[in-house]
Amino acid sequence: MSHRFTAPLLADPDGLPVYSAGYRLIEVVHTFTSLRLYRWQQDLIIRILEQCPPGHPKEGRLRYRQVVVSMARQNGKSVIASVLALYGLLLHNDAPRVLGVASTAEQAGIVYDYAAERITESPVLRKLLKARGTATLGISRADGRGNYVVRTSKSNSLQGYPSTLAIVDELHILESGTFQAIVKSQTAQINPLIVGITTAGDISSVLLKRLYERGQQALAGTDESFGFFVWEADSDEFTVENIAQANPNVLEGVKDVHEIYDDEKHELPADQRRYTLNRFVDGLAEPWLPPEAWAKCAGTGLTDFTDAFYAIEIHGNYECVSIYAAKKIDGIVKTAVVARLVKPSQEDLQEWATRIKRAGRCKFVMDGYRKTKTLANWLDTKGSVIRIGNGGSRVEAASMTYAAVMRQEVEHDNTALVNKHHSTAVMKKDFLAGTEIDMAVACVFAIYAALTNKRRVISVA
Repeated sequence: MSHRFTAPLLADPDGLPVYSAGYRLIEVVHTFTSLRLYRWQQDLIIRILEQCPPGHPKEGRLRYRQVVVSMARQNGKSVIASVLALYGLLLHNDAPRVLGVASTAEQAGIVYDYAAERITESPVLRKLLKARGTATLGISRADGRGNYVVRTSKSNSLQGYPSTLAIVDELHILESGTFQAIVKSQTAQINPLIVGITTAGDISSVLLKRLYERGQQALAGTDESFGFFVWEADSDEFTVENIAQANPNVLEGVKDVHEIYDDEKHELPADQRRYTLNRFVDGLAEPWLPPEAWAKCAGTGLTDFTDAFYAIEIHGNYECVSIYAAKKIDGIVKTAVVARLVKPSQEDLQEWATRIKRAGRCKFVMDGYRKTKTLANWLDTKGSVIRIGNGGSRVEAASMTYAAVMRQEVEHDNTALVNKHHSTAVMKKDFLAGTEIDMAVACVFAIYAALTNKRRVISVA
């Protein structure tokens, strides 16, 4: 299955469209810039920009109204997006309004920088286009007849922006309403196109699931205006064969599949499937940690609590609060359950924290964003809290804990409740999810703090 592509209306002997604006775009890029596209990138651009052949009701116009491109991470999606942006500015429309949509301002800047670099290095393109200083300012045509602007996927300015070409990066996190607003805003434009470039999604990727369903219709030949180009593994098994199927750079020999395997083999299974094999993660039924791997780490656990990290995690509306300790000793993170309190008050929690601090130097670790905010703020006054934010820190905590367990660099005290919480926790949106997993979350936070040895107050929430 390694790749699934919408078939051209009229194909040449290589299976590529006979008519495509992509041929001219590639000629422009290779003639006037230093960028040299890989063969698979050229073929993809030719397919995306297929034109309807003579005799077709839309003769000469772009075939597709919407396109979805899906592949594993680290395959140069940003390069493809930047080249399409140049097409939108130079070859698509007499008065182009090109819209780039990215998940974050940082990602938006990456795509913009690729496009701006092509312009800056080329005397010919510099006469035609003006790249302003930052992604927020965009790129404009020298004749004043068009521009390219970049926005984040959460920007209110996406609503109603009349783009001629929209390029959406990381389509799996875009909301359905935002996507439809972009499509609707293009209805008055001539020959409009929206291209979504993405990796596979998870249980929350409602829009991408719907577009994949439409892609199946396109593959079957029943939806002529929808382009669907996907590289994905045949199964969830993390093998070099499956990695190659989802990574066009591997198929072309640009990347070494064994290096990717070695780099990713200790990552979370959900991350391997989604980001390296490009397969959907739909509310995994299996535990986030392989039970046999966690069992191999059982032992005495932590017995020396001096300079330990204590993670505090709340279940529900303070029905239970878990306290879990971890400390790295001779390369192994030793862990132990400290307490699980039933319906404690803030005063109870403060008393527990005070008692722990009296026992020796320590740091407290918690998600200070919501439920634990009151206690975290109180501990801030004592200079003894590390806050784990809702974003990258949580993802990093889960990934690093998983890898440490798989390498048997963790020793826990084999408490039944912790084992149970790990067995019921699953991965959702790159972090643990479940109905009652507070002890597992506290364990992850404590291990993460011990691994990174953060001896300072951090507030990222």
